[in-house]
Amino acid sequence: MNQEIPAYVDNVLQDWESISFYAYDKYEAKGRGTVVLFEENGSAIAGYCTKDYYIKNSRTKEITLIENYNPADEFLLRFETGGGWTTLRIGFPEGGRSPKEVWFYKTLQKINESRPPVPPKDLPGWFLEALEKIESPK
Repeated sequence: MNQEIPAYVDNVLQDWESISFYAYDKYEAKGRGTVVLFEENGSAIAGYCTKDYYIKNSRTKEITLIENYNPADEFLLRFETGGGWTTLRIGFPEGGRSPKEVWFYKTLQKINESRPPVPPKDLPGWFLEALEKIESPK
């Protein structure tokens, strides 16, 4: 089934770094799930639904997608079309950075722009370990 992607969804996907940062940030904060886009007054509004939401609503197709995608390299995008809801598995563009890479570098930039540059305590362990390696290379 070949459905056309609505313009508001296409616009969001054109800003790859923003949507992939959002998707990976929500994954780190809430776990596996889907980015959900709604259109409101011609603009896209993003939300995030965790796997628990789909379990509570017996949405087996979405549960399977959520269990099988790789959050470091892709995210799930759910949006409404004229024929109902569509869920797509979105991988990073050729030559682009993966969602995890985008998240890493944007988070590092935020830390470096703060004065003094101190990472927040709620960052994932893998990120803090990477910072330690950068600060004290062997």
